[in-house]
Amino acid sequence: MWLFKRLKHFLYLLFVGFISMTASANNRHITQVYPTEQSSDLQQFAWKEFHARSNAKKITTNNSSFKLDHTTISFSIDKNLTETYCLTVSPENISAQVKTLEDGKWMVFQILELLSQTNSNVQADDLPPASIKLHTHCKTFDFEYREPFFPTNLKAGNTFVFRTHSVDIHWGLWGHNISKITTPVDEIFSAINNEINKNQFCFSSEILFSQITEYILDNFGENPDETIRFMVMHEDNNIVCLCENCSKIGIRQEMQVPQPHTF
Repeated sequence: MWLFKRLKHFLYLLFVGFISMTASANNRHITQVYPTEQSSDLQQFAWKEFHARSNAKKITTNNSSFKLDHTTISFSIDKNLTETYCLTVSPENISAQVKTLEDGKWMVFQILELLSQTNSNVQADDLPPASIKLHTHCKTFDFEYREPFFPTNLKAGNTFVFRTHSVDIHWGLWGHNISKITTPVDEIFSAINNEINKNQFCFSSEILFSQITEYILDNFGENPDETIRFMVMHEDNNIVCLCENCSKIGIRQEMQVPQPHTF
């Protein structure tokens, strides 16, 4: 009996030690935190959202965290994080580390919805069900770009709630919108039988190329660390420019669609 008890005790200690080492390995990147200056912006955003959705008397705050009832909650941005986010959860603390400000705003809404399930002081009826669980873990998003095509995603502010992208926010130029960023001089439009047709663009036009280039550089600069998406699209019709330059590069009327790829 004594030997059996000692064996049980040894196996228990071995199991606890294995679990501890596993948890430490799984969460090894949580301990290395390098907050950026945007962390304070994220913390302020979180405070405003929690304050608006809960009983203000139940919330106290300082520069780095705030307390809801007996739980201290903090958000920080760490560009060196190896995952998209890391969440550390205990009965007294919830700490969220994220890689970007947009990820952080999404995490604020996730935690709000999760807390509302058990805390009557938090109101989140307008939020969709959280897609994460409230326990210590890290996660990397499967897709870098996520843009579901449904009306709710187009509502202002919902890209943070759903952590999605939008053509109105995350694209420098999208769709059939060249006319919105160019100066309408004859040289940028299509020509058919030597007559200017302003219902379509000439994609062999050096002036059109210069105008679009200037728009991109003036509004988005040359930042190698930032990815901006652009779509150069013809007007939504089957008019084809048949000017001398377009004809030289093989553009024909029977194509029925302009050729932006020659731009």
